[in-house]
Amino acid sequence: MAKMRKIIIFLLFVSVFCITFAQQDPKAKDILNKVSSKIKSYTTIKANFIFTSDNTTGDIKNSSHGTIFLKNKKYKLILMENEIYFNGKTLWNYLIDVNEVNISEPDEEDESFFGGPANIFTFYEKDFKYKFIGEKTEDGKNLVEIDLFPINPENNYFKIKLIINKSEMQIYSIKYYGNDEGNYTIKIKKITPNIEMKDSMFIFNEEEHPGVEVIDLRW
Repeated sequence: MAKMRKIIIFLLFVSVFCITFAQQDPKAKDILNKVSSKIKSYTTIKANFIFTSDNTTGDIKNSSHGTIFLKNKKYKLILMENEIYFNGKTLWNYLIDVNEVNISEPDEEDESFFGGPANIFTFYEKDFKYKFIGEKTEDGKNLVEIDLFPINPENNYFKIKLIINKSEMQIYSIKYYGNDEGNYTIKIKKITPNIEMKDSMFIFNEEEHPGVEVIDLRW
């Protein structure tokens, strides 16, 4: 789940925050900057989404509904019988079906894109080339398609496709094309900004889970 978690969090980071990119395709840059500008004004974000994994070699496709809560560098992710809490330092991965929680302290680089506003919009600033692909209509929405290409050839993916809702200037969907022939898609169903989120919601509460098995992986 660790690798999957990183992929999901990375995709959600791109989905709800977008990115400030170096100057390349001016039409794509203008759209991306408008999305980033809108999201920058939010103090907290709740996002409901559908996560789909697609193994192209085995013709295996799975979809799950999920929710993420974001506040500065803190987050809570609910997806696939997992609840993941991160308070900026400690990460709790609660496995609902077996009533087990794993506690760890990730390296700063693992969670660095949630390092606060200063990092959120600059962490990937020089890591992508991007291209405006075109516009289309889906579900009655006017959508814009932009492709991102990682500059680093050692990345585990070769392309990310962003679909943007033009009227709302928010991400509609994002698809990650993996080098291992595994593709992952997040479709944002709803973004709710600026709701109250207490810091305690980003910390796993053992008292609320009687009998939970605690596995502490911190040294």
